[in-house]
Amino acid sequence: FQAEDGIRDSVASRGLGDVYKRQCLRCYEKLNPSQSDRPLLRSSSLQYWKKACSYFFGDHAGWDNRSRSGNPTKSKKLNDLIDGVIKQEIRGLGSDSKADQAFTMSEFKCILNIIDWPKHRAMMILQFHLIARMDDMCHMKKIVLKDSGEFPGYLTGRVRWSKNVSDHHDCPEQILLPSMDPSTCVHLSLALWLEEWIEEKGGGMSIWLFNTGVATHQSNLDDLEEEVESAKKQYSGVLKSAIESPFFERDERADREADGKKPSLGSHSIRKLGATFARRAGATKDDLDYRGRWKCKRMQDHYVDMQLTWPDVNTAAKLCNG
Repeated sequence: FQAEDGIRDSVASRGLGDVYKRQCLRCYEKLNPSQSDRPLLRSSSLQYWKKACSYFFGDHAGWDNRSRSGNPTKSKKLNDLIDGVIKQEIRGLGSDSKADQAFTMSEFKCILNIIDWPKHRAMMILQFHLIARMDDMCHMKKIVLKDSGEFPGYLTGRVRWSKNVSDHHDCPEQILLPSMDPSTCVHLSLALWLEEWIEEKGGGMSIWLFNTGVATHQSNLDDLEEEVESAKKQYSGVLKSAIESPFFERDERADREADGKKPSLGSHSIRKLGATFARRAGATKDDLDYRGRWKCKRMQDHYVDMQLTWPDVNTAAKLCNG
């Protein structure tokens, strides 16, 4: 169901039978699948479709079988279908996952050694250190990179354009700590990139931290997004070339954990590595949520100041390799 004029009425007129059949056809290519049938889609795809379809019903109440009313995407029958797909995936009988898996640290360092341009090395190291996405790095402006007022000599950054940011509480200033390992040190990588960029390539004229352009703070959103999209294509292309390079060495342990199949690797693998690395180093879930800007709303969120120094510093320290 695509968002077009009149689609809300069209979707809302459909009952549980239509919605359930649609899911079955998408996943099994048959109307009445049995337990012996293997799903052709991942459960995450079905859950996303269910969420998107639910938007058009406009009814937050669950499905009532007696009155045949409510939101059929919230029915037990539909949820049981998705639960069955999840069970098949756990047993290794589902569709292969296409989601990026986390890099191991040895793979990440190998990628950094293959990439020779300081720009993309700095982007990847900062993405790892902030547990961020590729889109966050490409949207980062130079103005957010500051000297820490609380800890002189250290840098802070701010992820303002993330999809999780809905108000100012979602983008606090976050500490950037140097590392004893020069190959993954965020301070060193940023220094090398900014020195080369500003002195030789006119980077001082751009508002962006990692991409060139002529847009200013007063530019419209279309002009800003055009420059960001160009940077994203370049970044993803460089990372893909490095992964496909004959010099890239996959971690055999990671292959075994993926049931013998080579895991899918991409830009999101860096964020997953950061989260995994910090947790294994002893960061708590709450501290990791704060560093990764993941929302877990509680009553305290309405009262506590947005700037929480020590949970952020603690996790940042765990992300300093060496």
